[in-house]
Amino acid sequence: MKTNDTLILLLLLISCSDKQSNDFETQITVDYKNLSEVRLSEYVEDVSVVKLETSGDCIIGNIAKIQLYEDRIYILDDLSNAVYIFDKNGAFTGCLNRRGAGPGEYVLLKDMCVSEKGILVLDFSTQSLLLYDFNFNLKEKTGYSSYSSNVIVTDTTFWTYNEPSPWTEDYQLEHIDKNGRIIKGYFPRGEYNGETMMNWMSSNVFQVNNDEFYFSPRYGNIIYKKKDDQWDGNINISFGNKTFPANRFIGDYNIYSDEFDYIIRDKFYISDKLVVLDFFLKNIRHFSFTDRETKITKSGKTVNDIIAGLERFAPMYFDDNYLIDSIEAEYVIESFPVVMEYDKSLSGLSVTDNPVLLFYKLKS
Repeated sequence: MKTNDTLILLLLLISCSDKQSNDFETQITVDYKNLSEVRLSEYVEDVSVVKLETSGDCIIGNIAKIQLYEDRIYILDDLSNAVYIFDKNGAFTGCLNRRGAGPGEYVLLKDMCVSEKGILVLDFSTQSLLLYDFNFNLKEKTGYSSYSSNVIVTDTTFWTYNEPSPWTEDYQLEHIDKNGRIIKGYFPRGEYNGETMMNWMSSNVFQVNNDEFYFSPRYGNIIYKKKDDQWDGNINISFGNKTFPANRFIGDYNIYSDEFDYIIRDKFYISDKLVVLDFFLKNIRHFSFTDRETKITKSGKTVNDIIAGLERFAPMYFDDNYLIDSIEAEYVIESFPVVMEYDKSLSGLSVTDNPVLLFYKLKS
């Protein structure tokens, strides 16, 4: 073979290798040295405010998750260890509160999924999934053997995200049947020494959009999309030379330390049009918005120019094309009174009331 032919073949092999290793639908590159001001109105078409009813039967301690289903707002409160339900106007309609160690009861709620089947909750302490009907009667209970903290449901099977455990085979993601048997494990974590900084309290791992399922390990750089029983790399996130190495375990680091020299994505949200993620730089929360069609990304500190004067944009939840923020009533009154001016339904708000929800409807 001639020298030129050899060189051409080598270049072709390199090209094919690069194409295969970068086969992502979306590449998000955050240039942390050149962040820009992001105006919220570029990506959000409307903001609605919901004042949650407060009563003796409904006092929310700490919101861990919000899900919307058939004109109802479902709120997982990990302090009250219950699921509160409100209508779209904030009126309290019921509460799943079955704490205990007896039949049909749970010990410690960590996640929930609401569907036409009912309210599925993950009991972290007993390693079980409990499905309740909408009258809060237990329909099914599935025990499993993993140390799971998050769950999604596809058909009649479950996908659970596992926190680090001392077991030999430690998979971050497991597919579990309705009897609790492990169908298959995905994304092995590797050897675990029994110690972790427990950074997992913030970052989300699952996202569902129009029956499309996404997964990313805590603070991971790759977001995977479910195809049949496989998970293909779909979105790749890069922070340049500040990207956390893929071959290291985030639990070995204190991400809040001044000595932590990487930028990591915190939460990620996926709509039909956008991929939204947030990250912290010098203890300031920034957002990145990527148009899934044009592939254009804008990153930086978000300016809330829809609610004039509101120096806050801090959604922690996403569902049904809404980014959802929760603000304690006391903070609304003392720090963000412009929200009360924006929505007159908040008149008469008391510092002891339940949190106020802000629903940011993403453009579609």
